[in-house]
Amino acid sequence: MVKQTGTYTAYPDNLLIDPTTGNITVAIMGLGGESQTGLKYKIKFKAAGSGFVDSTFIIISGINYLDKIYNLSQNDSIVNPVYNAGISNSIPAGTYGIQADNELSINPANGQINLKECIRKGLFNLPVENGEWEEVTITYKSNDNSQGATNRIDVALYYYRTINDVPSNISQVMQAHQARVLGVPQTPIPNTLGPIDNDLPDNISLTKPRPPCVIVIGQ
Repeated sequence: MVKQTGTYTAYPDNLLIDPTTGNITVAIMGLGGESQTGLKYKIKFKAAGSGFVDSTFIIISGINYLDKIYNLSQNDSIVNPVYNAGISNSIPAGTYGIQADNELSINPANGQINLKECIRKGLFNLPVENGEWEEVTITYKSNDNSQGATNRIDVALYYYRTINDVPSNISQVMQAHQARVLGVPQTPIPNTLGPIDNDLPDNISLTKPRPPCVIVIGQ
């Protein structure tokens, strides 16, 4: 069988894929780097000189956190990771948060983030100011077929007093992220009407699903 020549593409597009060979490079980069773990990708091949198109899905093993709004007044404080792009998949044993962060409250056994404890520990400045944000990098090892390889994921956390304070461009980014996380049912992000925030992390993008945005509503 003669291998066809053509072009390979991936969706979402934060995957290091060679457009000619289809070879994929997985690297531990973080802070906006490509091919981060825990996501499902659709790989498409278009043959040169014909209309032939084929596609398949792959999952790069690891955890992901979903874009979501949490309301502390409703005792909504625990951020659960998703493993291997499946909401029902069990989190494997491992070490989540290898490099201890005294201000980030993360359960080292299962990767859960406790937002209320993050605030108490001073992840945001105290007293917490409306619109404050922090970006954290979680480094972890899972006892799965990755054989304990070190992985990492960046998460952007924001604090607002009320849902009405959430900037409109933040909810737009979160909605765009959701559309690029394949295979995982998610809580819809409402359109928000707060003033546009022009001071966002440099790696926040409408076209790439990382880093996920976690919104904390104080009241």
